[in-house]
Amino acid sequence: MWKSKLTSIISGFGLISTWSDESLFLNTEKSLPIYVHVNNGFIISYMLKWSADKILINQTDLFTRLLQQFNMDECKPVKTPCSGNFLNELESGTSGQVFDAILFQQAIGSINYLAHHTWPDILFTINQLSQYSTKPHPCHWNGLQHLSRYLKGSKDKSLIYNRCTTKDILIIWADADYANVKDDRKSITGYVILAFGNPVFWLSKKESVVAQSTTEAEYITMNICMKQLQWITLFLKTWVMEIFNPYYTTTIQELLQSQSKHC
Repeated sequence: MWKSKLTSIISGFGLISTWSDESLFLNTEKSLPIYVHVNNGFIISYMLKWSADKILINQTDLFTRLLQQFNMDECKPVKTPCSGNFLNELESGTSGQVFDAILFQQAIGSINYLAHHTWPDILFTINQLSQYSTKPHPCHWNGLQHLSRYLKGSKDKSLIYNRCTTKDILIIWADADYANVKDDRKSITGYVILAFGNPVFWLSKKESVVAQSTTEAEYITMNICMKQLQWITLFLKTWVMEIFNPYYTTTIQELLQSQSKHC
């Protein structure tokens, strides 16, 4: 109701909601943008530091409260989000004693929120752990504790958004980990999209279908990336920002013609 009312009021001033993002309103000359959002700065707990050439973003205060909530504020920091034998440890510990599912889900949800906002480097680890949310075991809680110890060691670090110094408007780094999941042999897709040299979208998730080869897994990853890239391109065009550069992609595995005919 409030959205319809607000839209009608703003439209009365000659601004139109853009189809790429209904929260963005522009006048016909596209010289006056208005972005409508709920004032939730306290809820998301962003810490912003501004300077002439960059912005630093972190959620250190929120994470500190989470450590206290889960009685881990005295834990010792580690240098990596997960152990070297992380996946095997998760899969081998799915029998025996069951851990407190509610506590595990609360911790997973809280850290997953951080991963999607200011901690992209933990997204793979938290996604793997979240697959055991319905029936976690002590080994899965241990993996979550290890991740929390890593976050404590890097809590003073921030995402840095620098003033644009590159001619490349959009750059994507993407890869696929073929048949990573032993239970169903599905691959893992991962990517980060840079706009003007700064990270704006990142993803790490299990692919929805079983790839028949590394090549096919890479194609699935590129397909996921291109869908997101299309939306970003259209959003930028809303601001009269034409992107003339073609899309290029490189993968670690060479996409051989004989392997890609069935894709």
